[in-house]
Amino acid sequence: MTIRPELEFSKELLHIEKPGRYTGGEFGNLKPYDDDITITVALCFPDLYEIGMSNNAIRILYDLCNNVPHVLCDLVFCPAPDFEKLLKDRDVPLYTLGYGIPLHECDIVGFSVGYELAATNMLTVLETAKIPIHAADRKDSDPLIIAGGPAITNPVPFEAWLDGVYIGDAESVTGLPAILNSFVALKADGLGRGEMLTSLVSHPAVWSRDTQSVMSHIDPRFGDAAEFTEPTYYIAPNITVVQEHGVVEIMRGCPNGCRFCHAGEYYRPYRQKDIPTIIREVEGNIHKYGYREITLSSLSTGDYPHLDKLIESLNRRHLKNHVSFSLPSLKVNTFTLPVLKAVSTVRKSGLTFAIETPEQAWQFSLNKEVLCEDIITITQKAKALGWNLAKFYFMTGLPFTDREAEPEAIAGFLSRIYQATRIKMNINIGTFVPKPHTPFQWVEQFDPMEAHEHLKRIKALLIKEIPHVKVSFHESFTSFIEGMICRGDERVGDIVERAYRDGARLDAWEEHFDRNIWKEAIASADWDVYGESCRARALDERLPWEKVCVGGGSGFLKKEFKLAESQMVSEICESDCTHLCGICNPKQEIAVRDAKSVNDLFLDDYVPEPVRDERYVHIIATYAKTGKSTYYSHINMMKIFERMFLRLSIPIEFTHGFNPKPRLEFASPLPMGITGEEEIMFFRVPESFEEQLFSEEFIPECSRSLPEGITVNSVFWKGDGHKSISAAYSGSQYRFTAENEEDLSKLHALFARVIEEHPNVSLDSQEGYSVTVTIHEGKGLTGNILKAIDPIMAKYDFLSTYNAERLHLLAKGEGVLLTEFLSKPAH
Repeated sequence: MTIRPELEFSKELLHIEKPGRYTGGEFGNLKPYDDDITITVALCFPDLYEIGMSNNAIRILYDLCNNVPHVLCDLVFCPAPDFEKLLKDRDVPLYTLGYGIPLHECDIVGFSVGYELAATNMLTVLETAKIPIHAADRKDSDPLIIAGGPAITNPVPFEAWLDGVYIGDAESVTGLPAILNSFVALKADGLGRGEMLTSLVSHPAVWSRDTQSVMSHIDPRFGDAAEFTEPTYYIAPNITVVQEHGVVEIMRGCPNGCRFCHAGEYYRPYRQKDIPTIIREVEGNIHKYGYREITLSSLSTGDYPHLDKLIESLNRRHLKNHVSFSLPSLKVNTFTLPVLKAVSTVRKSGLTFAIETPEQAWQFSLNKEVLCEDIITITQKAKALGWNLAKFYFMTGLPFTDREAEPEAIAGFLSRIYQATRIKMNINIGTFVPKPHTPFQWVEQFDPMEAHEHLKRIKALLIKEIPHVKVSFHESFTSFIEGMICRGDERVGDIVERAYRDGARLDAWEEHFDRNIWKEAIASADWDVYGESCRARALDERLPWEKVCVGGGSGFLKKEFKLAESQMVSEICESDCTHLCGICNPKQEIAVRDAKSVNDLFLDDYVPEPVRDERYVHIIATYAKTGKSTYYSHINMMKIFERMFLRLSIPIEFTHGFNPKPRLEFASPLPMGITGEEEIMFFRVPESFEEQLFSEEFIPECSRSLPEGITVNSVFWKGDGHKSISAAYSGSQYRFTAENEEDLSKLHALFARVIEEHPNVSLDSQEGYSVTVTIHEGKGLTGNILKAIDPIMAKYDFLSTYNAERLHLLAKGEGVLLTEFLSKPAH
């Protein structure tokens, strides 16, 4: 069974927020779902589509699973409450995005968990998929439920729901591919869920409630240039997502050893890709997937050797396409003038400083030094290059700090920076959450009520001390819930489930988080949830997550805790360091992989094509928007076509100024919910690209570079003339189709009222249950028929009742189609 949402929910989708989340049809390379497939995997990032489709781990896992023979991996995300209700009301199970496979019919549902507040979302996915929430209640016909990711390295609170938890890197043949290959072999032998579960929990990187110990899997090949391959399977979002960027992971892990940082432990040891490998991966993100903004991702990007050389090389290759590069996680002492200049070449990304705590002694406890004088120097250089805003991040509730002195210390630190630089400031302050598997796993967590008052005091002081400052803080109660889950035991799972039953959903979203639901769930527990969750742990205490080994061993973590207590720093991680954390293992080829020696020798021999002063010519294209694409907004369509041009290496003209954008003009944006067979857009290209545009292959290439439901019909040349197609547009002709006589009668009555109020609207003809209507511009109407209908009938009620199609766009002049008016003899 497969579910086609555009057909199954054709009457309801337009009443759902962002229906493009659920329709599928994304651009990309899907693995064929045929008789060769033995195992089906539903891969889930348990949050909304726009978060999950931004997640790089999901991109990696999607390709990794689909490259295993006889395995098909499809994506699924957590439904928003409105779509969850629709699924339950219609008794339709949650399904995968690409092929519409009901999750309960898959062999595996795999969760990649990036943050603890996704816990209730996991339950939402299971229940809407008609999969029993509790592992003990599942039958042989149910899928295996597996999880992994940095937020589930303490699996105990989740143990009632999961069959197994994979710890560490999924890549390399001994990791996730080995598990999937074993499943394929078992199923080929006619064996089922029970045997697959036995095989799963026998893997050394998989935790289950009966596991005695599990060791994090580390991919020794990460960063090995000889092992790099282009992703085979990849899909790009069609609607706007949170991070509209391509992502290239330039380093996994971090050399710095900040004692509060869970990710630094989880991804030990650090492994770097060299510059040539990164260049190849960036090329794929731009020309294969169509991303014009690329994030060079790592936990500490500034520690990448010869970062300025890398950025300069990338700019040299991609400046002509207006591609920009952003660098998250730059440490203060790695900001340099060459790096600042390089990243500001196309578009200035944010200037961000993660300070954490202001006093040097407190910073030593964290093993992270951030000097005020260094920030002043960097900020002054950045202002000279055009930056006028800086963001600063702090954490309160850190161990080995003086909480009473902290507000004045933060205000004084930032005031010195402002007085020296006069830069605008945005300040964000969060409450520290002690994480498992870090040196701070034993410390107390700030009580949420006390933390809230403390944050208010800091905010008031900052507003008083610094002019025009913007101060925000992360809600301390959500930080408490995060800490309760990450350091909790099986009793916390009961609280999460109670909150879910009472309506908790999408708790990482401020607009969805309901603190009262969580407070009631906590109050229902028969143990001291606040006291137990926030208290300090003794160094010799048994911890819920002690069966899981991630990063450094217990002895190493205790040594680092003692150094933090004494406010002493540790040296950075290196290939010959003396930390003895227990991660590097020559027998397993696990070691630091440093790109410095390769990057030292890297000489960029790329020679950009000379910039020619070319004449730009005007091009008109017509296209169809049907099927799944009906549920994309006009803004989505602009991004889709921008990516198409980039995939085809066609350099369309850009605007000028601070943030250049492609010049794309649409005669009349088509409203969501209406199909169009002959839509029109306008763009400009250098004259030298005319031959490519008018080749026989161009239109088929366009269609291959577009998502399902969008096709280019024709392209014609306008030379130097006709500056705007909007100026020639005068109206649109639509066809609306009812399903029965009653709805047809209501349609006639509705248009009788519309025509009475708007003389520029006319009813042209009727054929069967279809009515053709023309609307000309005038009296506030621009050809968008919904503006005339909406006062009489809500537009999405109307579009859900009547199939709506735009037949033609009209030009100024009696009965002239806009395509005819704009076209010229074949070029």
